[in-house]
Amino acid sequence: MLNVSGLTRHFSGKRVGGKDVAAVDGVSFTIGQGKVLGIAGESGCGKTTLARTLIRLIEPDSGTVVLNDTDVTRLNRRELRAFRPRMQLIAQDPVAAFSPLRSVGTSVAEPFRVLEGLPPGKAHEKAEDILEQVGLDPTLADRYPFELSGGQLQRAAIGRAFACSPSFLAADEPTSALDPSAQAQIARLLSRSCTEQQFSLLWISHNMELLSLMCEHIAVMHSGKIVEFGPSRDIFQSPLHPATEFLSGRNRGDICCTDATQATIGKKSSCGCSCAFCERCSRATSRCETTDPPLLEIREGYQVRCCEL
Repeated sequence: MLNVSGLTRHFSGKRVGGKDVAAVDGVSFTIGQGKVLGIAGESGCGKTTLARTLIRLIEPDSGTVVLNDTDVTRLNRRELRAFRPRMQLIAQDPVAAFSPLRSVGTSVAEPFRVLEGLPPGKAHEKAEDILEQVGLDPTLADRYPFELSGGQLQRAAIGRAFACSPSFLAADEPTSALDPSAQAQIARLLSRSCTEQQFSLLWISHNMELLSLMCEHIAVMHSGKIVEFGPSRDIFQSPLHPATEFLSGRNRGDICCTDATQATIGKKSSCGCSCAFCERCSRATSRCETTDPPLLEIREGYQVRCCEL
């Protein structure tokens, strides 16, 4: 189980008007074993930074990340190195995840060599087994990344993550670079594996329809904060926060700003409003200019961050 509380990460604002950017701003959630939580949001809202901060590829400024009773944020460098195999990240671009100078099998076999101390031959055999488990021909282990399709490479990347027997897996837009057929295959593979292997899965995407099919719950991010959280069906079919409505394709004509990425990188809106979505929202009132709304539970299991609800 993964428990995240008050996770925050700021970056220097030298390139954005001199103000610090809150890429991740007080984010909290829980993912049970064998469960999938979807994180939705526009480009620049902090989704990828959140994933990398959870596994400490980026160091958090504050907050806690507790995985199965271990507070990851308190581990020293040696402890983190030993613990890291239990936290895996599947990146958006499968091509960038592999060295072009090493065969796919050599890359997938690395966890077996490093973590289990297996000799190269035995590690390669286990890599072939892993590739077969994720639906690939084991003979592809001898191929190089440029010889595989994007979907095949993403399967290999997933297999390499599975080789570490993770307790938590963050999938950062794992299907966005693939064709529709490969997208469906990867989605089914991750969903099935999460249930069978009982790891906690964080699925990051801007595709609300995909998340509604994959996840029991969805958290919507905007400007580094969670602005809406609830059951995926409710979030997709009847969103309450205007940022979620925009992401779902609803009421886009009512959004004041035509630039979909404006004001989504964790800073106050350019008009000076406390709510970062204020200048793009047709519902905005004078309260939005002075009040940064908290994330409130409006009914059991459903939370929204909005002054006008």
